[in-house]
Amino acid sequence: MKLHTVLISGTSQGIGKALAGFLLENTSIQVYGCSRSEAPFDAPNYHHQRIDLSELGAADNWNWPKESEGVALVNNAGLIAPIGITGKLPSKAIEQQMQVNLHTPICLSNRFVDTYSQGVIMNISSGAAHKCLPGW
Repeated sequence: MKLHTVLISGTSQGIGKALAGFLLENTSIQVYGCSRSEAPFDAPNYHHQRIDLSELGAADNWNWPKESEGVALVNNAGLIAPIGITGKLPSKAIEQQMQVNLHTPICLSNRFVDTYSQGVIMNISSGAAHKCLPGW
């Protein structure tokens, strides 16, 4: 499958920003990114939307092209906080983390399958998933 459109959550920093920057070098690929921050790129093939994916229902408000061939979704946005010992964490922070790291990728994937007849979904994970550290 030749990529024409790539949807990437969390393009303001880290892996999402690096991936978007790499893809933008190929001007035939349209990159749709979202983050809580302003657009990290000024390129004619980059389409940015400022969205806080920790808000319930925010995944449905990200504007995607209606139809596209060769489309991919990269579920990249994530929150590492809160870091701490169970019993000492604020409930609001746990809810936000679960919304961004678990619910949003599920909702985006569901919407992607409903919107496009075919494509690729990639889920990015943190290296923290491979290290056992107290409070993580």
